[in-house]
Amino acid sequence: MKHPKAQLQLGSLSLDLLVGCWEHERTSTQKVIIDTWILFHELPEGCLSDRLSDTINYDGIHQALCETAQKKHYQLIEHLAYELYRKAKELTQQEIIIRVTKFPGLKSLTGGTSFTVGDGKTI
Repeated sequence: MKHPKAQLQLGSLSLDLLVGCWEHERTSTQKVIIDTWILFHELPEGCLSDRLSDTINYDGIHQALCETAQKKHYQLIEHLAYELYRKAKELTQQEIIIRVTKFPGLKSLTGGTSFTVGDGKTI
């Protein structure tokens, strides 16, 4: 029997970060939302065993992404997204998609500005 494809989403990690090039962006934090998808090469063993030890440690990934995002001031969300992608890839050895959204304060841009980087076919 062929196993289905699987993915794990860590959705809407919300952080207040210094991100941006302009003076006001270097002195005041902005809300940034990070969405992460982990696309498994094979069905995780935990799907069959129901054991925590047979699955991915998403709390550890969450912590590592927070640390990576907060370790420095990023000028561009593109660079932040790529650094987060590299960290998630290092930790999981799976296909990764990272989307970073910031809300630059433009009156009519209510959904923010997003940048997505990753391995998946949905990107």
